[in-house]
Amino acid sequence: MFVFRKVEGYALRMKDDKDVLKLIQIQKEIDSRKRDALANYNKDFVHEKQMAFHRSQKRNRWVFGGNRSGKTECGAVECVWLARGIHPFRQNRDNVFGWVVSLSQQVQRDVAQAKVLKYLAPRYIEDIVMLEGKKGSPEYGVIDYIVVKNAFGGTSKIGFKSCDQGREKFQGASLDFVWFDEEPPKDIYDECRMRVFDRKGDIFGTMTPLKGLTWVYDEIELNTSENPEVWCEYMEWNDNPYLDKGEIKAMESTVSKQDQLSRRFGKFSTAEGLVYPEFDQNVHVIEPFDIPKEWQCDISIDPGLTNISTRWTLTETYTSWQSISRRGSPLTDTSQKSSRLQTASAGKGTRKDGFAHSSTARRIKGLSLRKRASQSCFAKKVFWSIPT
Repeated sequence: MFVFRKVEGYALRMKDDKDVLKLIQIQKEIDSRKRDALANYNKDFVHEKQMAFHRSQKRNRWVFGGNRSGKTECGAVECVWLARGIHPFRQNRDNVFGWVVSLSQQVQRDVAQAKVLKYLAPRYIEDIVMLEGKKGSPEYGVIDYIVVKNAFGGTSKIGFKSCDQGREKFQGASLDFVWFDEEPPKDIYDECRMRVFDRKGDIFGTMTPLKGLTWVYDEIELNTSENPEVWCEYMEWNDNPYLDKGEIKAMESTVSKQDQLSRRFGKFSTAEGLVYPEFDQNVHVIEPFDIPKEWQCDISIDPGLTNISTRWTLTETYTSWQSISRRGSPLTDTSQKSSRLQTASAGKGTRKDGFAHSSTARRIKGLSLRKRASQSCFAKKVFWSIPT
């Protein structure tokens, strides 16, 4: 009897130990999920524009955001959701293959790669293949690709590319998605579009537009081709609920209004105002109107070895100037350039009254030496419209 009770007590203690171990495991999982960046993404504070990006069903999506606006975070999360097969707003699948494209390997390591590792918990990583460094500490090296455990039971692959490798390194693969972290060269963008073509994959980009009115402005922001799959959104500092409002106000006072267009609001802009900082498009640009025939029209020319830049300027009086058009022409032959200018001028209704007379010459005299030389270079080819 004594022996039986002893064995029974031992069995109960064993059962208690198993329950304790199970509770410990459950607590570890709870703690792990609390630290899981993906599980906490847009949980306590919701970044509405990040969620708008994720909800969009378009296949060519772009976020134009200021620095620290939260644009890179949503790009990394999109990659992880797609690779793991757990995207909350899209049809998921297994065996997903996508690329993360950065400007250089150093930028890859410090930005996009770090964000992907932040949102991809180690328990979902099957393998890591490194280009540089040790896979035991991938955050300190350069990753070639990550094999990800997919929710459907198989695996997916997130590859990393850099634009400094050149377009040829982007050939051949068949992909489900490509994420551009910052603006890529046009030839690499075009190559990546071919990579997702056969699998009906997605292109998405997150960038701060610091290079002016580039191809992205035309093809994505303006969508000049009227591609129904193109979608874009702007993000600024105030859109990010994790940025301190006091810090935003302090930063506003130290960044010029011109720089804030791109670095705060994620807006495309030209370098206007760098020479004349007082220029204000809202003040100094007027609405189009019918031009009186009696107004003078002058042509200012800045020829180069390859390109020629031309501006037609209307003058109501000798002190009131209004620029109506600018044009660049990639022609190398002088006769071609002058022929193109005369054709364009005729299309604008300018008169061919001969060469510049004294009033025009006086205005030319005030120009820089380079400008005067440019005017003289084309004196035999360019006709000036002068008042009668």
